[in-house]
Amino acid sequence: MAGSSGTGVGVSGESQGDNGVLGTTEDGTKAGVFGHCTAGENGIGVTGLADGYGGAGVFGTAQKRDGTGVVGVGATGMQAEGGAGPGLVASSKQNHGVVGSTEEGGGVGVFGQGGKVGTGVLGTTSAASQPAVQGRHEGGGTGVLGATDGSADNLTDPVAAVKGTSTADAPAVLGISALGAGIVGHQGKAYGFGVAAGVVGASVGDTGVYGVGPTGVKGVAVGADATAVLAFGGLQSLGNPQAGSFAGPVDVLGSLQVVGGPKLFVIDHPSDPERRYLQHAAVEAPALKTFYDGTVTLDGDGTARVELPPWFGLLNTDLCYSLTPVGAPAPELHVSQQYDGTAFTVAGGRAGARVCWQVTGVRRDPSALAHPLVVERDKEPENLGRYADPQAYGRPRSDLLAWAAKLSAEAEELARGLGTASAGQHPQPS
Repeated sequence: MAGSSGTGVGVSGESQGDNGVLGTTEDGTKAGVFGHCTAGENGIGVTGLADGYGGAGVFGTAQKRDGTGVVGVGATGMQAEGGAGPGLVASSKQNHGVVGSTEEGGGVGVFGQGGKVGTGVLGTTSAASQPAVQGRHEGGGTGVLGATDGSADNLTDPVAAVKGTSTADAPAVLGISALGAGIVGHQGKAYGFGVAAGVVGASVGDTGVYGVGPTGVKGVAVGADATAVLAFGGLQSLGNPQAGSFAGPVDVLGSLQVVGGPKLFVIDHPSDPERRYLQHAAVEAPALKTFYDGTVTLDGDGTARVELPPWFGLLNTDLCYSLTPVGAPAPELHVSQQYDGTAFTVAGGRAGARVCWQVTGVRRDPSALAHPLVVERDKEPENLGRYADPQAYGRPRSDLLAWAAKLSAEAEELARGLGTASAGQHPQPS
C-alpha cells in the first residue's frame, strides 16, 4: 500500500500502453480500486488525468447488464457547514466532464442517485451555447431519463423527475426533436396540487409552456371527460392574462364553444391604426345558418338570374331571400323563381337597375345532421345554481360552472405556489 501526506497522491500509476492502475475484485461488496481522502473538504479520493485526445481520466466498464462502470458516493458532513459532497466530480477544459455509454438494453450510460437533499446528476456550464446536461440516444431510446418517488407539494421547490431552473433569458428545460416530440410528459396520477397533467407550466411574467416546431405543443387526452390542453387566464390578481394566444391559423377538429362571453374580432382601427382598435361581434343565430349576398344588374325586361355555387343545394335548405333596389324604389321587385338547383330569378324592376340580394340557409350536410344544434337545454345536476357568467348576474365568481370553478381553483393554487396570488383578492371557487 502506498501512502502520502500533504498534496501527494495515495496511489499513482503510469503506463505507456496498458493500464496505469488496474484493480479487480471477486467480492461484490468491495471495490477494485478504492481511494480515501481525509485531507479536508476539497480532498479527492481518486483522481484520473488524461493527456491524450480521446483518453479518459477515469474509465469504468461493466461487463454485466446491471453493473455500473464508475460509482461515486458522496458523504455528508465533508464541508465546513455540514453540506453533502458529490459522488463524482469530473471536469474538462475542451470536452465532456462525464461520458457514459452502454451497449446493453438495460444499462444506463450515466446513473446518478441522490439522497434526501442531494442531486443524482448535476450539470453546470458557463458556455452560452453548451448544455449543462446532454443526453443522446442513437438507438431510438431516451436521451435523458428522470424518475422520482417523491411528491410535489409546491411550485417554488417541487420534487420532479427532471427539473430545470434558469435565472437568465433562457429556457430551463429545452427539448428539440427532428421527428418526434421535444418534450413528452405522461401523467400517471394526480399532480400534487390536484392538477393531473402530463406537462404543467406556470409562469408569473412570461410563458408557462412554450413550444416551437411543426407542432409546438401537442396534447392527447384519453377518456370521455379528459381534456387534451387545459388553459386558464382569468386570474385578476395577476392582471389580465390570456388563457391562450395564437399567432397564425388555428385548426379545430370538433365543436368550438364559447361559454359566457361574446365572439369578437379585433383589428387596427382604419382611421387611427396606430392608437386605436376596431372591434366587432360575430352574428349569432339559433340555427346552423349560412349567409350569401351580392349585387346584380337587371336586364332590358327588368329581370336577372342570380347563380349560386354548384354545391349550394347540397349544403343548404329553408332558404330566405331579401332584395333591395339601389337608386330608386321598385315596388314590384320580387323573386320570380326560387332556387332551382343552379340559380334564382329576380324580376319586377326597371331595366338597368342595380339590386342588392341576400340569401340565408340552414345547413343540411351530413355533419350538421349528425350534430344538430340544441338551442335550449337544462343544466347538468352539478351546474344547477351555477352560471357561465355569474358576475353579469350579480353573483360571486365562485358560482362559475363546476368545471370552470375547478379550473379557477387549480389556477389559484398554482399561483399561490408561485407566491404571487394574494389571499382574499377574490373568492375561492368551491
